[in-house]
Amino acid sequence: MPQPRSTGFTLIEVLVAVAIMAIVALVVGIGLSGLGGNRELEREAARLKKHIDYACEIAVLDGRSMGLLQTAEGYRFLQRVAGQWQPVEGRPALAAHRLPANLQLHLKRENRQVPRSAGDNNSRRPQLACLASGEMTPFVAELEATGADQRFEITGHIDTHTELHHVPRTP
Repeated sequence: MPQPRSTGFTLIEVLVAVAIMAIVALVVGIGLSGLGGNRELEREAARLKKHIDYACEIAVLDGRSMGLLQTAEGYRFLQRVAGQWQPVEGRPALAAHRLPANLQLHLKRENRQVPRSAGDNNSRRPQLACLASGEMTPFVAELEATGADQRFEITGHIDTHTELHHVPRTP
């Protein structure tokens, strides 16, 4: 009497299938890790643009100038209160923001690099300002990441209009 044939997988077949899936997952993981920096960079650029737009809207609605202060760690927003620049309170979107370690922010006005703030109380003067009149300091903010194949530029115009541009990095 012939033995009935088993319809399951052998241990060897299961191990080969698991090894193939592990290799595919490793290749996909390595491929996506390079894109992770680009996604993080794009997310931070979009965040900065939205926050600048928000600060400018608040400046017009509240009738109070708002400013962006670039720091060694990232950036923060300030508001003009009684003739002094003070940190924004009560608006979490405009709280101090620390950029990831692999990202750099460079601000330019009139095609010249703007120096970062030292972070002490004497340097609480923003590099960019949105005025209550609906005007803004024209600027270009460049965000780039170590090892990324692209960078982003946010261009701010005097009428508070901002644009986000993707700029491929040239070799």
